[in-house]
Amino acid sequence: MNIALAILWFAFAALFTVLGRFFWRESKRTVTPFRVTRRVAGGSMEILGMDVDRPLVEFAADFNTYLRDQNTSSARASRAAGLSSYLAAATSLFSAIIALVPILERST
Repeated sequence: MNIALAILWFAFAALFTVLGRFFWRESKRTVTPFRVTRRVAGGSMEILGMDVDRPLVEFAADFNTYLRDQNTSSARASRAAGLSSYLAAATSLFSAIIALVPILERST
């Protein structure tokens, strides 16, 4: 019975290690900033004395601030999930060793 339990704990340790690696890698992914493309015609275009491109430039600045905040938040959450998974893997490994101790004591 203890050997089956130890194998189960080793399987959990492997699973949590893989999940930890996945989340840690995900913490390094980011969404690229939004870029406003320039007009090909050149010059500025105005309607009723207002620059047509100005609202788009302002939107891009606000949206990029939002993207930065989301990238930071997502990276922090993924790092926390990765570290938690690594901790769960260590706990599973420790539990597997505890399950194997009676077997090792009987064999000596």
